[in-house]
Parts: sequence; structure tokens; C-alpha cells
Amino acid sequence: MAKYEVLITAVTVQGLSYREVAARYGVSKSLVHTLHHRWLTEGESAFEQHSRRPRSSPNRTPELVRARVIVLRDELVADGLDAGADTITETLKKYLATRPATTIAELQQHLDTFRHHYNEVRPHRALNRKTPGAAYALIPKAAPTSPEDPDVWRVRNDTIDRDGKIIIRHSGRLLHLGIGRAHTRVEIIALIHNNHAIISTRDTGEILAEFTLDPTRGCQRKSDEPPKPGVHPVTMS
Repeated sequence: MAKYEVLITAVTVQGLSYREVAARYGVSKSLVHTLHHRWLTEGESAFEQHSRRPRSSPNRTPELVRARVIVLRDELVADGLDAGADTITETLKKYLATRPATTIAELQQHLDTFRHHYNEVRPHRALNRKTPGAAYALIPKAAPTSPEDPDVWRVRNDTIDRDGKIIIRHSGRLLHLGIGRAHTRVEIIALIHNNHAIISTRDTGEILAEFTLDPTRGCQRKSDEPPKPGVHPVTMS
């Protein structure tokens, strides 16, 4: 998980304290402490989010009840009463049988009328007398994560080019981050959280630069605030 990797890297590579990491990324100090100690014990697997599934489920439906429900469902399907695809098919067949069409256009008109009535007019008992269309409209729809989402976390390993820059993609654009020619060919780690990026060396964890990313500008300048000093990083072995 990128968020965990950012937080753990800030401690183990950049040498920041738990308090500094918590303040920088808006998380609790206890979370940073827990993640760091998990990393010390588990290594790279600590970057993955752990399952929250309980070891036991005392309120779980008994197997006999589950088996009976499955049998009843199968019987409803066989009788065409499951309100699923089979039921809709049988209902549509009966509807069209009473309205024989002589042309493709007439058949399409019957199908459109049936679909509108089935989804937008006919109330459904299982939906508190709502129509399927109304129930569907109330459900939040899935969408891609916005680049401006404050929960976007990234860790990028890169090497500063001969012009003293690295290039990252942010908000659909390629941004050039100017770190300085004095650091040409230095291997770095970039921790990116929303519109904030902090660049440090991969071997010592020294913070080289911080940026407030502006997607409207191709070339990014360092933040006015100087990089915060860090302590000696934990050796990764």
C-alpha cells in the first residue's frame, strides 16, 4: 500500500521521528509507530494492508440455514420466480406473445415499452416499492480516484538527471522538479502526497528539496521553506 510505504520510508530512509512524520502527513503518531515496528518485524510485507477479517464469526449464518436458502433459490429459479434473468425472459415472452409484431421497427417499439415499464414504472416489493430505475439512481457510482484526492500516496525511486531534475507525472501532466545540478546522478527517493513532494537521497536519507506541486506549470521550483533537518536514518539491512 503506497500510503504505508511513504510513512515507513520517511522513518527508515529520511530518518524523521514518528512525531515529524505524523505532523508532515497528517496521521497519528501511533500509526507511524505501529507501521515502523511492523516493518522491523515483517520487512517489505509491512507495506501491504493487513486483513481485518475476524478469526471467528459467532454471528455467522449456520451452515444448515445457508444450505436451505440455496435449495429455495434453486426452486425459485426452476419455477421462474427468482426475479432474475429467467423470470424477466419468461415475462417478456408472454408480453410479446400478446403483441405480435410484423416489422423489426414494431418489435423494437414493444421492447422499448416493456423496458421502460419494467424499470421506471413497475414498483418492486424488494425495493420498498421503488422502481428499479429509482433504486439504481440512489446508489453512488464508482469512479477513478482524482489526482487531487488527499489520500493519494506515491513512492518513486529515480536518479537526478544531468540538468539536476527529475520528471514525475502528476494530475495528468509531466512535471520537471528542479533539485540542482550539484546533485546530478544522485539516486533519490521521492515521497509524494497529494500536491506535496519531498526528495531525499536513497543511501543516506538526506532531504534535498521539497516542492508544492503546481499542475499548471511544467517546471517546478523548490518550496520557499528550507528542508527540515532529519536525524540519522535507521540502517536497512
